[in-house]
Order: sequence, then C-alpha cells, then structure tokens
Amino acid sequence: MTPVRVPALRSAARREPIGRYGLLALRLALLVGLVAVAARVVRPADVAALGRFLRDEPAPALAAVAAYAAAFALRAWAWQVLLPPAGRRLPFVLLWRLTLAANLVNHLAPGKLGEVARIALAARAGLPRAEALVSVVQARVVDTAALLAAAAAALFLSPAHAAVVPAGVLGLSIPLALAAAARLAPRLARRWPRLAPVAAALAAVPGRRLALAWLLSALSWPLEAGILTVVARALGTPLAPAAALTATLVAVAGQVLAITPGGLGTYEANMTLALQLYAVEPAAAFRIALATHLAKYLFAVAAGLEPAWRLAGGPGRLLDRAREAAGSRQQPTGRRQPGSTGLSGAGAPPPAAAAERR
Repeated sequence: MTPVRVPALRSAARREPIGRYGLLALRLALLVGLVAVAARVVRPADVAALGRFLRDEPAPALAAVAAYAAAFALRAWAWQVLLPPAGRRLPFVLLWRLTLAANLVNHLAPGKLGEVARIALAARAGLPRAEALVSVVQARVVDTAALLAAAAAALFLSPAHAAVVPAGVLGLSIPLALAAAARLAPRLARRWPRLAPVAAALAAVPGRRLALAWLLSALSWPLEAGILTVVARALGTPLAPAAALTATLVAVAGQVLAITPGGLGTYEANMTLALQLYAVEPAAAFRIALATHLAKYLFAVAAGLEPAWRLAGGPGRLLDRAREAAGSRQQPTGRRQPGSTGLSGAGAPPPAAAAERR
C-alpha cells in the first residue's frame, strides 16, 4: 500500500500551494476588477461632491453610519433571541462581531457564503454545531421575511403597488412556516434519528421568540436608508424620506437571490428602478445607487475586517473556513478530512484544528 499512497500524498502536497496561490491571485484580480469598474463608472465630480459634503456636514454622515451599524446590532440581537433558551448563550457583542464578519464575506464572495462563515465561526466560539446551523438559518429566513414585509409596506406608500401583495404575504407567512416546522421537529427526529440534534435545536425556539426576532429584524432594515439619504443629498438630488426608504428596501430585497459578491449589479439596478418611481432621472439614479453601494462596501470592510481577522485570521482564512464548512456537509460521516469545520453533529474540534487555533 505504501508505494501507492505516498506518491499521491506528495502529489497533493505539490498541488496545494498552487491552489492556494491561485485563489489568492483570483481574489486580487477580482478586487482590481471591481476597483477598475468603479473608477470607470464613478465620476470624479461625484467623488469630489461627496468629499465636500463630508467635510462641510459630517454630522448627517456620522448619524447614517451609526444607524447602519445599529441595524446590524438589531439583527445580532434577533439572532441571540433565536438561540435555544436552555443552550449555551453567546455574548451579544460576540454575535454582533460575527454578524459584521459575515457581512464582509457576503461582500467579497458570491452567493451568501457569509452565512456559512457565520455558522462555522459560531461553532468555533463554542456553540453546538446543530444549534449554530439552525439558529443562523432561522435568522437568515426571519431577516428575509421581515425585509419583504417592510418592502411591501414601503411600496404600499409608493406610486407602485404591484409587488405589495406577494411581498407582504411572503413576509408574514414565512415566520408562521418556521413555527410550524418547530412543531413538526419531534416527528422529524423520530423518522430520521441522525437529524435529532437539528430537530432538537429547531423545536427549542418557541413561536413568540420567532415573532420577537421578526420584529427586531423588521425594525433594522429601515435604518439602512440613512446611507442613501446622505449620498443623494451630497450628489445634489435630495430625497424625501419615503423615497429613500422605498429605494433602500427594494434594492436590498433584490439581493436575496443575487449571486454576485454583495449583490453587485443587482443592487444598482433595483435601486435605479425604484428611484425612478419618484421622478429621479435614470442617470442620476444610477450614480446615486452606485455611490450608495460603494459606501456600504466601505462599511463592510471597515466594520468587518477587525472581527474577521481576530476570529478567523483574516478575510481570506474566513473564506477558506466557510468553503470547508460548506464542503464538509457533502462528505460521508466518518470520512471527514482532518481540520474540516463540519456543520452537523456535535463534538470537539479535531486535534489538528485545535493546534492551529492555539
């Protein structure tokens, strides 16, 4: 067996650095491409106007950033509410930092890989992995439902009413579906015993906690409108509160199915269309949407870089951990690679991972 396995191990060892450097080069190329696109589309006059506004009127910008940070704090609080009452309670500040780190990953990677990173980091912080998986999935679903309901309410006050009914129905029915799933969890555990930890974590969250988490998330989404209000005012197109609220909620709701990093492209298109409902010229609406999205990218890096570095060793390591966590779900039980971050089942981390953390 030795003559067969040793060359394979050596071959894998030779390939691993190449793959690692290749991923790094791909990330750098993507970053350079995004910067190049931004430099091509964003006008120097807009950057100068934003700079002058920040210099002359810093208070509105600081208030908008504080409101944006408070939105993530409310979502972290909602996540804490969704943790099983009898389980381990992670500190609120830690949950907030995990949420900010996940937001950074969502802005750097396609899809919603940040949620996988949040599961992996929560399990690494000591939360049982079944509870980490269930609570993050519930938090994400509740966030989406609250966002759709808030967007429906904002659209009801706007000149367009076409999307009010489906968005409102989804936003109100999804939490009820989660409560029904919690009631069916014991049956799930009896039918598939291997899912017993997940079913127990699902059944441990009563309906009133789901309702409270939904309310906290619904209160968080309108706080993001402050960024758009400041950017539009700086670029010479002041918006009414209803316009800023509707455009923000519609733009963020459109990212639910986005696959690009941070919903790049989808966010701008949705916000541009929403602003045109309030008689904003298409060119001006696109510039406002792009500048608003870039401001949120800057916040994601500024607020998420420190927790990502402290909790996982940097954004790159955090992305790797998220990919390992997502890939471990596809490995058969008992054949997991050493050091992988599994999402199902409980237990202590492998010795190699523990040594790496120390």
